[in-house]
Amino acid sequence: ITINEEGGCFYVPVTSAVLLFPPNSVEEEVTLTFSRVRHKDCEVKPRDGEVFVSQILKIEPEGVKFKKPVTVLLSHSLYEDQDFVHYYELIVENLTTSGCQELKTEHVRSIEDFPKEISNKEILNNYLPFARTCIHEACSLVGATRVRSEHISVPTDGSYTFSKQYGVSAQLKIMFPAGVAEEILSLKVQ
Repeated sequence: ITINEEGGCFYVPVTSAVLLFPPNSVEEEVTLTFSRVRHKDCEVKPRDGEVFVSQILKIEPEGVKFKKPVTVLLSHSLYEDQDFVHYYELIVENLTTSGCQELKTEHVRSIEDFPKEISNKEILNNYLPFARTCIHEACSLVGATRVRSEHISVPTDGSYTFSKQYGVSAQLKIMFPAGVAEEILSLKVQ
């Protein structure tokens, strides 16, 4: 796909992705190649507690930088019921030779949530839901999910109660009595 100063909206069927290049996002006209990397062929594997839930989108050539953020929508296979948001979080990761870099991610659950620059939104209805992120250079992207976690600090001088409501019927409550820790404990709750 050739990108010029006008930008544009491009659908990449091989990975069920949509890319939005704003006007003047490239310094000069550039031809980009979009391909899919199979999960089994990817050198970078999901981190502990993560599962890849989208195709892996590879944008080449590497090193091409964009002057403005490029919006990427990745279709993913994660079933999102009402309890999903209480237990799991969806993230888009940039896969590099050194591992995964987490990108700011938003959920797109209906065609009304698509950016206004996308025409023919109805054709994308069969590919919902999408994970939305922005990139500043050519890279490899994947949607992933993991169990939601919270960091807590347990004080040394008093009791501490961690309480969290999950959905309508599930609640987690952890009580730490006074004096349980000789120094402040930093814990991750999943």
